[in-house]
Amino acid sequence: MIIFGAILIYMVATLILYFTANHVTSYEVQQGKLAKNTSFTGVVIRDETVETAPTSGYIAYYQTEAKKVKNGSNIYSIDTTGSTTKTLKAYSNESTLTTANINTLESNLADFQKTMSSSDFESAYDFRYKLESELLDIHSESIIKQLDTFSSYDSASFSVCKAPLDGVIVYSVDGLEGLTTDTITEDILDNKSAYNKTDLRENTDVSAGDPVYKLVTDENWSVCIRPDDDTWNYLSENSISEIQVRVKKDNELLWANVSLIDNNGNGDRLVKLSFDNSMVRYISDRYLDIDLIIQDETGLKIPRSAIVSKQFYLVPDSFIGKGGDSSSQGVLLRSSDKSGSLATVFKAATVYYVDTDTGMAYIDKSVLKDGDILIHPDQSQTYVVGETAALDGVYCVNKGYAVFKEIQALYGNDEYCIAKEGTDYGLSNYDFIALKGSSVKENDIVY
Repeated sequence: MIIFGAILIYMVATLILYFTANHVTSYEVQQGKLAKNTSFTGVVIRDETVETAPTSGYIAYYQTEAKKVKNGSNIYSIDTTGSTTKTLKAYSNESTLTTANINTLESNLADFQKTMSSSDFESAYDFRYKLESELLDIHSESIIKQLDTFSSYDSASFSVCKAPLDGVIVYSVDGLEGLTTDTITEDILDNKSAYNKTDLRENTDVSAGDPVYKLVTDENWSVCIRPDDDTWNYLSENSISEIQVRVKKDNELLWANVSLIDNNGNGDRLVKLSFDNSMVRYISDRYLDIDLIIQDETGLKIPRSAIVSKQFYLVPDSFIGKGGDSSSQGVLLRSSDKSGSLATVFKAATVYYVDTDTGMAYIDKSVLKDGDILIHPDQSQTYVVGETAALDGVYCVNKGYAVFKEIQALYGNDEYCIAKEGTDYGLSNYDFIALKGSSVKENDIVY
C-alpha cells in the first residue's frame, strides 16, 4: 500500500507539473518568400486597325485567328452571288478533324479544367469563345486549301481581299479599337461586366462597310488601371519605372514599364503599364485582371508570434575583446576589491549585434549595469555604461535552451516576416526557434 501510494503521489505530482509548466513549441526556420500584391482590372490598348468590306456579298476567311500575316496575304474573299463560296465551303465541310486538331482541342480542355473556378464563371464564356475560334480556324484552313487549287470562278463576282499591312489577324471587334489613354473614361474602366465583343467569322454574308477583321500592327501594347491612393503614392514617391505584373488569366509574370498619368483628359488618374512582348498571348482580351507585385522578398520566413523586442546596453565595438582563462568575448571592467583598491577584471559578455554604422555592440543587460566603467583593451580610453537600445529578434532553441538571435526584417505581413539571411549574429536556415517568443526568456530550458 505504501509503495502504490508513493507511485500515485508521484504520478499526480508529475501531471500537475506537466499541465502547469510553460510548454514551448518550436518552429523550424526555412527559406521562404513573401510578396505584396495589389489587384486591378485593366483595359488593354493596342495599335489595331479595323478593316471593312469593300462590297456586299458572301464572305469566307482564309487565315487563322492570331496568325501573323504579311502585307499582301490572302485574308478573305467576298462573293456577290454566293456560288463560288458555296462550292468552297462544300469542299471544306467534307474534311475531318486531324489528329493534331483533336490534340489541340483536348489540350485546351485540360488546361481549362485545371484553372476553372466556380467563383469566376465568366471564364467559361471566354473558354467557349476560344473553342469556337479554334473550330473556325480549322474550317478556314480547309477553305484556303481549296482556294489554292480552285480556279474556276468568276472574277467579276468573286474577289480575294489581301492584308494592307504586316500584322496579326483578329476576327472580333468590340468598339474599343483605337482606344488611347486620353479617351479612357470611368465607364470604360468599370464596365467589364457589360463588355461584349462580336465574332466576325460567325457572319456568312456582309454589307459594304461592315467590319470583317482587325489587324494589330505593333508588338508593343499596354494595360491601363485606375490605382488606389496607396498604390499611386508608392509608385510616385519611389519613382518606380518598372514593375512585375502577374496576369491572373494564366498566372504569367511580365515586366512592365510604368507611366503615371495624373489627368488623362477625362479627369481620371491612371497608371499605364507598357509591355514589349506577349501581345499575341492576350490579343483577344480587352480587359485583364492583374496583380502588381509591389514588393517581393526572399529570406528566412519567421512567424510574427516568434518575434520579440529586447533591450541591450550599447558598448563601442572597440571595447570588446578576449580575456580570462578562455577565448570568450567580453569587456574589461573597472572594479574595486575588498580593500577599496581599483582593479581591472575581465567580464565575459556575448555580443548580440554590432551596428556597423555607429560602431556600437549590443550587450545583454544582465551582464552590466548603469554606471559601470569599461576600459579599452589598450588601456587608453574608458566608457561609462548607460546607453541602451532595443533589438527585434527571436529565441533560438537549437541547444535545448533559449538564446536570443537578432533579425533584420525585409518585409512582412500580419502572419509572417521575411528576415535577411546570412547575418553575423542572426539565424541560419533550419534553425529551431520558439514559436511564441513571449513565452520564454534568455537561457530558459525548453527541452
